[in-house]
Amino acid sequence: MTSLTVKKHAFCSRFFVACSRLQYSSSAEKVQEQGQKENFRQLKIVGVHEIKERIQRTRFQRVRQPPRHLKMKVDQDWTNVWPTAHSFKWSVVPFPVRQGHVKNLAENEGMIPEKYGNLELMKIPNFLHLTPIHIKKQCQALKELCTPWPEGLEGNEINRLFPLESQTNDYCFASNNIRDPRARNVTVKFNVGNLNLTKAAKRKFLHLVGDRYDSVNNEVKEAWEDEITLEDMSRIPWKLSSSRKNLVKMLAATNNINIKDENLTEEDREKLKQLDSEIDEKYKTYKSTVLNLVNTGETEKTLKIIKTLF
Repeated sequence: MTSLTVKKHAFCSRFFVACSRLQYSSSAEKVQEQGQKENFRQLKIVGVHEIKERIQRTRFQRVRQPPRHLKMKVDQDWTNVWPTAHSFKWSVVPFPVRQGHVKNLAENEGMIPEKYGNLELMKIPNFLHLTPIHIKKQCQALKELCTPWPEGLEGNEINRLFPLESQTNDYCFASNNIRDPRARNVTVKFNVGNLNLTKAAKRKFLHLVGDRYDSVNNEVKEAWEDEITLEDMSRIPWKLSSSRKNLVKMLAATNNINIKDENLTEEDREKLKQLDSEIDEKYKTYKSTVLNLVNTGETEKTLKIIKTLF
């Protein structure tokens, strides 16, 4: 072989190696690009590949504070905790409260739900902002805006200087409506003697008023008050109530007395009078015992009296 052929063989071998290297590098780049597209994890060897150090971030964990009622002091001022009216907050109230309904013993172990996350307690209004301490504190704040009552203004002197008297009623109760129809009743009174009328003027006034003037109380009453029906009365008296009428009918039927009969004998009429008096006496005793039970609480005496009535 000549030298020319040797050089040709060497050049061809070098050219073949260079082409194979280019082909290998292009295929490696394609594999790398394909791996990046497919999110293929590559094996990185320390010392061969450049490895970036990862910065470990510490997650901030918020410490959950315990409920406020566990940190409250015994002598803490409740007016600062619950100053105004707002919905129920279980984390603030330091005493146990339960509200709700349980269908059976399997539900909540037969116990009424407690205050934690109780929606029933949030629905209803509460009076935690109207404690005696709240009212006392608010009255002391309002005293600065009020004028003192004049000294020596008592008895008849008040009626002479303030002849017009107005009586209104306010009611506070738990309901879906804050308005009470009983608060619409307003009574306005004035004494005729405080009008400083002359004899002729007073005679003319009494002539114009007519039957509306009450000579016993020296007051004037409007005619619509006498024409009021049972439906319009705020308080129905016992003698006009339907329950009393039904009770008289029932007792008369047990004694074989027909109330609807117009031709009653004298004996039946006397029996009806006795029944009426007995019903009224029992009503008075029942009323007094119930009032004592509500005002003083349950005692052995009040419970015995109620048992004797029934």
